[in-house]
Amino acid sequence: MAPWLRTLCRAVLVGAQWLGLVRLASFACGWALAVWYGLERSVSCVCSCALSVALYAVRCLRLDRCALCLFDCSLALCKLCRHPRIFGRKCLLRCSFSSFSGSQGRVLSAVLLLSIAVLVIASVVIVGQEFGQLKTAVEELERHGVAMATQLQSLELQVARLETERSRLTTETTEQTKTISELREAGRQKEANLADLRKSLTLAHWATSQFQQDFNNAALLAENYKGMLRSCDEDRTALRSTLNISHAELGDLEQRCAGPMDCCASVPMCNLCAMRRAPHVV
Repeated sequence: MAPWLRTLCRAVLVGAQWLGLVRLASFACGWALAVWYGLERSVSCVCSCALSVALYAVRCLRLDRCALCLFDCSLALCKLCRHPRIFGRKCLLRCSFSSFSGSQGRVLSAVLLLSIAVLVIASVVIVGQEFGQLKTAVEELERHGVAMATQLQSLELQVARLETERSRLTTETTEQTKTISELREAGRQKEANLADLRKSLTLAHWATSQFQQDFNNAALLAENYKGMLRSCDEDRTALRSTLNISHAELGDLEQRCAGPMDCCASVPMCNLCAMRRAPHVV
């Protein structure tokens, strides 16, 4: 049986179970056969046994909803002959040794055997298909298992590679942490040196400002000294002019005194005689 056909039958039986149509159809079929042949109990027992075999086959195929539906139908038909045994032998014996006679019994027996044969063949075919599908599923699972094993090996290789990479990164991280610590220590040392340099620079600025102030004071003193030097030069020039004038006057006086003078030799010399005899340099 094709999968889509089995699915369709399952859907029809499940839907019929929900609607109650299967039970109603079983009652109608049983009563119609009973009225037609006049064999109420025998027909009911035959139909009940056929449905019991179908129930067993359906239960073997694990179609639970359909099995429940057929169980309800067989139970309803067995109630007609007052033998509510589904798998019991009493119904089969009653069907064989009760109201069957002639062609009616043979027809019903043939129908029963044909139904059983069809159900058994269908069950065998379906079970074979299920086993084939299970075999295909097992092969697929084996292939999937091989693929998963290969993938697991590749994942193990990747994990080993990642572990090696992690070890390398851990080593590099340790080295970088050590380098960072050394750089931080060097940075602190450089900060201390920079603080000393800033202090030295501050002192140099202060010394420069002091030197600039002293230089400005020295420049002012130089200007003052230059002014005083200019004043001294002017005074020296004036004194030189005065000295030259004095020399000229002295020369005149010497010329005047060169002549005979009345001077007493017995008294100390006067200032004029002392100036005349004293040497002078122009």
